[in-house]
Amino acid sequence: DDMDDTPVKTGGGDIQKKLEENGFNTKDGLGYSGGDIQFYRELLGDYASSAEERLGELEKAMSESDWNSYMIKVHALKSVAKSVGDTKVFEQALALEQASKAGKADTVRRDHAKMARDYEASSKLIEENM
Repeated sequence: DDMDDTPVKTGGGDIQKKLEENGFNTKDGLGYSGGDIQFYRELLGDYASSAEERLGELEKAMSESDWNSYMIKVHALKSVAKSVGDTKVFEQALALEQASKAGKADTVRRDHAKMARDYEASSKLIEENM
């Protein structure tokens, strides 16, 4: 009977299941949140709501061929993705950080769009299930 669950537990459980079905490692995400589901949900909300701004900054740096700025911003995204358990975006951001650090502009330009689409999909998933 659903009435026995607190709203927090029900909401947390639903979003965790949805995230896991879509490749998130919620065990790690919760671990980084000290096991606090409310704090984890806050981090997820921040991660989702900052997608447009973060991607805009990355695209601006890329369009200006400012690889140092791109590297710094994609490093920040990588860290945040890891902290919420978004393994797919974390791995892509890591590869983009390494490519930008090595001056591989063609690789960054080629692979950025997929990472951006995956981050946007993660953001939408989180917002639809909060």
